[in-house]
Amino acid sequence: MNYSQNQCANLLCEIDLILKKIQDLCSSIKSDLVANTMNEYKLLVDEIVNLQQIYEEKYLNDIFDNILYKNIYNVFENILKAYEERNREKLLYELQNNLVNCLVNLKENIILDPVLQKDSRKLHIGGKEKKDGWEIFDAIKEEYVDHLGNAKDLSKFRDDTFDIIYASHVVEHFDYKDELLQVLKEWKRVLKPNGKLYISVPDLDILAQLFLLKDIDINSRFEIMRIIFGGHTTDYDYHYTGLNFEFLYSFLYQTGFKNIRRVNKFSIFNDTSNMELTSIPISLNVIAVKEL
Repeated sequence: MNYSQNQCANLLCEIDLILKKIQDLCSSIKSDLVANTMNEYKLLVDEIVNLQQIYEEKYLNDIFDNILYKNIYNVFENILKAYEERNREKLLYELQNNLVNCLVNLKENIILDPVLQKDSRKLHIGGKEKKDGWEIFDAIKEEYVDHLGNAKDLSKFRDDTFDIIYASHVVEHFDYKDELLQVLKEWKRVLKPNGKLYISVPDLDILAQLFLLKDIDINSRFEIMRIIFGGHTTDYDYHYTGLNFEFLYSFLYQTGFKNIRRVNKFSIFNDTSNMELTSIPISLNVIAVKEL
């Protein structure tokens, strides 16, 4: 079991302990609604809020933010209001239903997330960084590459093989006219139903805005041009497509992907998905799902 899986196992145990404490607190409230109830509740709140600080695996941040913290502060407010009103029934409802549901939802998302699952198959197209559980596919032979080939041809893999495909700054290397849709369809083919595609590209909207800034120096402007057209360091380092969210969404939708959403960071690899120029992130990071 690697570091991430250890972190997740410990986190799941911690969530179970908090759920048990909520159950005990509810039993106390049913017996008597006293001032000490709020002291116990505040300790629980501290434990819940501190979960993300204790378990510092960066990938978990997105799950915490979108699954737990997006909803739980409203629940905290409702619990406090119910206590101030001495409304035992409402207080128990908020604790037993809404607060518990937030934590159970967090737990289920951690358990089911394919990035965190030990036995899931994960393909990193164009990857450079070895990581437990990930298979690297690349066109250039290197010691760390598991599968050699062109990313538009994954015929060595059967249908529904992978739980996740991850590709950062790859699809812009394919022609938007007759290659890009073919590539995305091929990737979708080898994804399992409900499998996820993590895709990052240079964001043409942001790069265009940066290029037109009047106070930017010539070296930075030249670097922006290279990101748009490719570095031309190898035969593969040429860009044939410029993408913003609108364009990428359209290509993914035409391919049949669903639940297409933009995220700030993947926090899985230290790669071009995190690239910045003049402290401004220039990558468009998108997650899409293959339908069941």
